[in-house]
Amino acid sequence: MQLALSSPVVLFAAAVIIGVFTAGILFWQKNNQPANRFLSLLLLTSSGWLLGFFFAISGLYQQNADLYFKPIFYSFAAGPLVYFFVRHLVDRSATFTPKHLLHFLPT
Repeated sequence: MQLALSSPVVLFAAAVIIGVFTAGILFWQKNNQPANRFLSLLLLTSSGWLLGFFFAISGLYQQNADLYFKPIFYSFAAGPLVYFFVRHLVDRSATFTPKHLLHFLPT
């Protein structure tokens, strides 16, 4: 596979790499752990969304059509992730139960 290197391709690649790296740092952060974990998952979904744009701009979709469904678009997860992030910021004693997974059902 060949990448068509241009400035937008490099910018999207850098954004994806920075998003994944920052999500990893937030996920293993010790203070305010539940809120940071939801924020890191939100960053990972945003990075996955940008990965689709990276594949389109770099020409990888045209070279291999099987890549089209690799970065699945998780846009429906953004709303519940923001909700639980803010909920854990406001109420430190909030817990995440299996019942709350129903918010992610459309995803």
